[in-house]
Amino acid sequence: MKLYYYSIYFIPKRNLVKCRNSSCYRTIYWTITDTVSVLLKIVFITIVLSVAIFINGSYAQTTPAIIIDGVSAMANNISASPYWLTTGQTIAAGNKVNSISVLKYIIVPAAGGVGSTLQFKSTVSVTTQQTVPADETWKIESVALDLTASPIIQGIQGPSGATGATGPVGCTSANYVIKSNGTNAECSQIFDNGTYVGIGTNNPGVLLDLGVAGSKAGVVRFAGSSSGNATIQTAAAAGTASLTLPATTGNLLGTGAATSGQYASTKYTTTTTLNWANGNVQYIQLANGAQTFTFANPLDGGRYVLILKQPSSGAAGTLTWPGTVMWSGVTAPTLTTTNNKVDIITFVYDGTNYYAGNTLNY
Repeated sequence: MKLYYYSIYFIPKRNLVKCRNSSCYRTIYWTITDTVSVLLKIVFITIVLSVAIFINGSYAQTTPAIIIDGVSAMANNISASPYWLTTGQTIAAGNKVNSISVLKYIIVPAAGGVGSTLQFKSTVSVTTQQTVPADETWKIESVALDLTASPIIQGIQGPSGATGATGPVGCTSANYVIKSNGTNAECSQIFDNGTYVGIGTNNPGVLLDLGVAGSKAGVVRFAGSSSGNATIQTAAAAGTASLTLPATTGNLLGTGAATSGQYASTKYTTTTTLNWANGNVQYIQLANGAQTFTFANPLDGGRYVLILKQPSSGAAGTLTWPGTVMWSGVTAPTLTTTNNKVDIITFVYDGTNYYAGNTLNY
């Protein structure tokens, strides 16, 4: 660096007094101005050089490096892209590098005698200078940096680009679940107001509300296990149809227009009030002596079965049937009187009466 020395001359006070014209004063003014300008330049250059020397020195002290053939290389760059060394080259850990992981390969003739190939030999952790032997090539796999090593200096991040325009939402109706039509998003048929969900309706009144009154949108269809399907659909007539599942366990089977096969697993003893909502096939062990049956909650077209078992001991059980039970030949059958014997009574309900049949003495 060249150093420039500036001689600064100050004009004695007595010379100022001797000035008698404007030319003299201009000379004095420019002399002082030039002197101040030179001083400011020297101060600025000194500050810039000091900052540059400080930054370069402090960064150099923390920059990680490895030494290849006596020349420092930034360890960060080596780690990003593996580096190969040939026979005779040297390698050593430099500033802020704890060790260098190296894979050793032996150069051997290729199969068939044409060319050469590499055969893995071993790994080595390099700290001090080592030389690649003859017939070997080394690959720098990774570099273990000191915790105080500095990263590569990056430039100042540029300004962010302009934010792009907001794309279309695709569904502007509140509470509708969005679907894709293959090109864009749009509203689906599913409506969720946070409390109830509707499919085909935007006014659900229960947890899951299907369809719109007066349309087939409320039809639910279940595919069969092999072919065909089962369809649930309300009647065309106005009104509400309810399906209440039984509280007892068992199977609910469909056999066309009427429901059957729903078995009340509880075997009742000495029960006289029969609730068909508990099951349309019920098992009862009779009590000793006379007893009167009462039927409740039948359904139009319902088929019902009573399995009646006599007491295990003592007098036989006898029955008085409800007046709505109609028997073939008008007269009710005489139940088997032997202990533990079983009679089966069947009914078909037409909305008013039960038409009964029987199979006795099991």
